[in-house]
Amino acid sequence: MNVDYPHIVKLQEVCKKVLEAGATDVVVAGGAVRDMLFNKNIKDIDVFYEGTLNTIPFTQEEKEDDILDIIGIYKDAQSDFDVVVRKCTMEELDYPIQLIQVKSISEALAGFGAGIS
Repeated sequence: MNVDYPHIVKLQEVCKKVLEAGATDVVVAGGAVRDMLFNKNIKDIDVFYEGTLNTIPFTQEEKEDDILDIIGIYKDAQSDFDVVVRKCTMEELDYPIQLIQVKSISEALAGFGAGIS
């Protein structure tokens, strides 16, 4: 198992930016955490947050009509609340950020996978 401390600092910076933008809680979870620990290429990171952001603290992908990309709004089957997913990028990272707004991080992560907050 590999603990990439410089990478963890980058993930902490992601969390800090989301909190500064207005989130009340934030956690990085899923395959990115697992892949970092096992020294595999990271495809994207899932950043779950509670609350409402005043701004999006990362660059959002734009579609042809210049609408910021919300790639999904769906009902979470386990928790029965809306989940908003935005695909973003941050210059310091080599992969996209899935910025995921949830009502309850603990409920959303139940069964989702490893996490860093």
